Amino acid sequence: MQRRKKGCRFFVWVDVEFPPREKAPVSWLLRRLKELEKDVGRCQSRERKLMCWLILSWGLVMLLLFWQCL
Repeated sequence: MQRRKKGCRFFVWVDVEFPPREKAPVSWLLRRLKELEKDVGRCQSRERKLMCWLILSWGLVMLLLFWQCL
Protein backbone atom coordinates (compact mmCIF):
# COMPACT_ATOMS: atom_id res chain seq x y z
CA MET A 1 0.00 0.00 0.00
CA GLN A 2 1.42 3.34 -1.04
CA ARG A 3 1.10 6.39 1.13
CA ARG A 4 0.26 9.69 -0.43
CA LYS A 5 2.20 12.79 0.44
CA LYS A 6 0.19 15.38 2.22
CA GLY A 7 0.33 18.77 0.62
CA CYS A 8 -1.63 21.95 0.33
CA ARG A 9 -2.98 20.98 -3.14
CA PHE A 10 -2.37 24.50 -4.33
CA PHE A 11 -1.35 25.24 -7.88
CA VAL A 12 -0.95 28.36 -9.98
CA TRP A 13 -2.29 28.61 -13.52
CA VAL A 14 -0.13 30.68 -15.80
CA ASP A 15 -1.45 31.94 -19.13
CA VAL A 16 1.43 32.60 -21.43
CA GLU A 17 1.02 35.66 -23.67
CA PHE A 18 0.94 34.88 -27.38
CA PRO A 19 3.92 36.20 -29.29
CA PRO A 20 2.97 39.08 -31.63
CA ARG A 21 3.46 37.02 -34.79
CA GLU A 22 0.95 34.46 -33.49
CA LYS A 23 -1.64 37.02 -32.38
CA ALA A 24 -2.47 38.14 -35.92
CA PRO A 25 -3.54 34.73 -37.27
CA VAL A 26 -5.51 33.95 -34.11
CA SER A 27 -7.37 37.27 -34.22
CA TRP A 28 -8.04 36.77 -37.97
CA LEU A 29 -9.45 33.31 -37.27
CA LEU A 30 -11.69 34.68 -34.51
CA ARG A 31 -13.01 37.43 -36.83
CA ARG A 32 -13.60 34.86 -39.57
CA LEU A 33 -15.44 32.60 -37.12
CA LYS A 34 -17.78 35.46 -36.16
CA GLU A 35 -18.44 36.23 -39.84
CA LEU A 36 -19.25 32.58 -40.55
CA GLU A 37 -21.56 32.39 -37.55
CA LYS A 38 -23.43 35.44 -38.87
CA ASP A 39 -23.65 33.79 -42.31
CA VAL A 40 -25.08 30.64 -40.75
CA GLY A 41 -27.69 32.72 -38.91
CA ARG A 42 -28.70 34.48 -42.13
CA CYS A 43 -28.92 31.17 -43.99
CA GLN A 44 -31.07 29.63 -41.27
CA SER A 45 -33.38 32.65 -41.35
CA ARG A 46 -33.67 32.42 -45.15
CA GLU A 47 -34.30 28.67 -44.91
CA ARG A 48 -37.20 29.25 -42.47
CA LYS A 49 -38.74 31.87 -44.78
CA LEU A 50 -38.42 29.59 -47.82
CA MET A 51 -39.96 26.70 -45.88
CA CYS A 52 -42.95 28.90 -44.98
CA TRP A 53 -43.39 29.91 -48.62
CA LEU A 54 -43.17 26.29 -49.69
CA ILE A 55 -45.81 25.21 -47.19
CA LEU A 56 -48.09 28.11 -48.15
CA SER A 57 -47.71 27.42 -51.87
CA TRP A 58 -48.50 23.72 -51.43
CA GLY A 59 -51.48 24.64 -49.29
CA LEU A 60 -52.70 26.94 -52.04
CA VAL A 61 -52.23 24.20 -54.66
CA MET A 62 -54.19 21.74 -52.53
CA LEU A 63 -56.94 24.29 -51.98
CA LEU A 64 -57.21 24.95 -55.73
CA LEU A 65 -57.33 21.23 -56.49
CA PHE A 66 -60.01 20.71 -53.88
CA TRP A 67 -61.99 23.66 -55.29
CA GLN A 68 -61.77 22.17 -58.82
CA CYS A 69 -63.18 18.86 -57.57
CA LEU A 70 -66.35 20.53 -56.24
